[in-house]
Amino acid sequence: MLAATLSAAIAMAQPNLDQICPSAFVAAKTSLPAEKLDIGDISITVMQREGQKWQVGGFEQDTPMYPASVVKLFWLAFAHHSVKKWSDEDLRAAREMIVDSNNDATGHIVNLSTGALPGPELQGKEFDKWSFQRHAANRWFKSLGYEKINVLNRTYNEGPFGREAQIIKTSGRNSLTTRATALLMSRFADDQVEPQRSIKSMRQFLKRDINSADEQVKGYLGGIMPAGTQHWSKAGWTSEVKHDVSHDIMPDGRQFVFCIFTKRPDSEVLIHVIGRELLKGLGYPTR
Repeated sequence: MLAATLSAAIAMAQPNLDQICPSAFVAAKTSLPAEKLDIGDISITVMQREGQKWQVGGFEQDTPMYPASVVKLFWLAFAHHSVKKWSDEDLRAAREMIVDSNNDATGHIVNLSTGALPGPELQGKEFDKWSFQRHAANRWFKSLGYEKINVLNRTYNEGPFGREAQIIKTSGRNSLTTRATALLMSRFADDQVEPQRSIKSMRQFLKRDINSADEQVKGYLGGIMPAGTQHWSKAGWTSEVKHDVSHDIMPDGRQFVFCIFTKRPDSEVLIHVIGRELLKGLGYPTR
């Protein structure tokens, strides 16, 4: 009887993530009427670690969206899988791809991990062969159970040319869901991006100081996390989207993954508003 009572109390104490996430959207829509938010503009996934497993909840979390630089998290994972020997220069590129969100470094990692190098347009079987190589990341993630994603293109300062423009016409732009992105971040958190091969050293590229002036902290989730939170993250921002995904160890030791995708790139407060509502629903103060 006592054990059943304790189990019931613990269950009641656990937040309902599938209620917290849509409530955060409603709160943002209500408090930011100028944003004119609608279904499809926001996607949210929250994961909470319970023992050795992660509980998942969300709002529109299976809606694919252009990921901007968040896709670099996926390229880091795939490169870890496919590249067996790393030079110092390769590691420098991986670090700058994540820490500084450097697009040239991302190009190096895509080239290194797929072998599908950029160049002039190709025709017929030559293009088919090159395209097959570039789709290597998609095949790997699909084999791991990731759905509704397209991890195909590197990120650009000005845009793709040649065969890289060709493949966008035939296979589309990069696309991710918050569910898939949060799942990958949870695997980084557990050092289990690929079983039996540690990615702990590369995971540290994601570590950020919530008190720093890091551009991927201030306007994103790190900027509102409670004092003392340990924070790992990767943000994305273009002229059409603004996103963030983070793994956070809270001051009380609880662990969460937060992933917020938005189609409001010019909003300086939207991610903060949503993040604060999520944290409030989980019982935490914010800065």
